[in-house]
Amino acid sequence: MHSGHYNALRQVKAMGGVVVAGINSDADLLLNKGPTIMNGLERAEILRHCKFVDEVQPDTQYTPSFELLENLNCQFYAHGDDPVFDY
Repeated sequence: MHSGHYNALRQVKAMGGVVVAGINSDADLLLNKGPTIMNGLERAEILRHCKFVDEVQPDTQYTPSFELLENLNCQFYAHGDDPVFDY
């Protein structure tokens, strides 16, 4: 987690509604970005205390499926500016 993540969450929260933050699994992050500094449990715990987040969904895929987004009743999906590809 860094200031860019918090700023993105702040902007999403300003749009209104419930913010569900997906915590990417360690395995997916290793494949897409490299080794993590904090594990998924630690990242999830940090986000549980973030005032811009209403719910935390641990162990999500780096590129979430439409099924997951529908199950969470997501109307919008936000992701950082790094490329997101499904291989």
